[in-house]
Amino acid sequence: MIDKYQGRIKWYCEARADVLSKNIDILPLLKQAGLVKIQLGGESGCQEILDAYKKGVTIEQLEFVTQTIAEAGIPYIYVNFIIGGAFETEYTFEKTLNFAKKLMHIAPGHVEVSSSVFTPTPGSPMYNHPEEYGLKIIDKRSIRGASCSFVFAETEQLNQYKIWQLRNKFNIEIDTEYLSLIESISYEQIQEIFYLYTNYSIETPWSMILKSKANYRNYFEPIARGGFCGFKDICKRDISCAIPYRTTHLSSDGVAFYRISKSGDNIKNSNLENALITLSAGKLSFQEIANIIRTSAIITDECKNVEEECMAVYQNFDDNLSVIWKKV
Repeated sequence: MIDKYQGRIKWYCEARADVLSKNIDILPLLKQAGLVKIQLGGESGCQEILDAYKKGVTIEQLEFVTQTIAEAGIPYIYVNFIIGGAFETEYTFEKTLNFAKKLMHIAPGHVEVSSSVFTPTPGSPMYNHPEEYGLKIIDKRSIRGASCSFVFAETEQLNQYKIWQLRNKFNIEIDTEYLSLIESISYEQIQEIFYLYTNYSIETPWSMILKSKANYRNYFEPIARGGFCGFKDICKRDISCAIPYRTTHLSSDGVAFYRISKSGDNIKNSNLENALITLSAGKLSFQEIANIIRTSAIITDECKNVEEECMAVYQNFDDNLSVIWKKV
């Protein structure tokens, strides 16, 4: 696949954390071959529950593999957890919820977390001998819903209503965790997220949240489509001819313009910032803008280098995802 496609074909696979932890040297090759997502069976954040499932996987292996996959540059790691399975209690549920959040913090922007409700599969040990796993099957034919999406069994401590309540709690808190981690995602990972969405329609919770935020969307989508770049990606020798495009929305109090930052806050502009953000409309090059600033008396100290002052402001704009650049 590497020789024939050079990573142009994007694909997904499932893997076991115990096996992968002993074969991490393959990860860079998988990345080269176009792998964009690995699904790991999380099932539970409680080792005793994993042992009851006879998973043969440890919590430590799941943590190690999650971090190693992200470090190898593979964009996404998908981990699903089962709610209301063998020997589930509120205590084991809380351990699972906290462990899921921990994985998200290990690799922000990489780890997708989901949940499903335990479904007894005909022919499985838990279906044939549920009492051995602390289970009571209440719907053997799963007629009340699709597999993994409703409650078909109860545990010794959790009835069907409590299991459903815990599943809802899991989903709500994980959604909140996604939002809290947005500003922890690396610049490179955000670029990858928008690239995969824009060019391959690969949608994830991370891409949906980032697209919903105007600064991120207006900054990274044009870069992903091609032809634009961030300020940090322009060589100094190319800056004079590069053309800045404003990506931030502007607000005003009737006296001055305010930039809206990537966090959604209003940022009051200095005189120089105000001039640069309004001139960055995609019609003038950096040098043409610097020449306007030089003749406008905004920078009054003759000892100062106008180009350097402007570049310092544009660096700040870049940190706030306010301007992108087109090279000419």
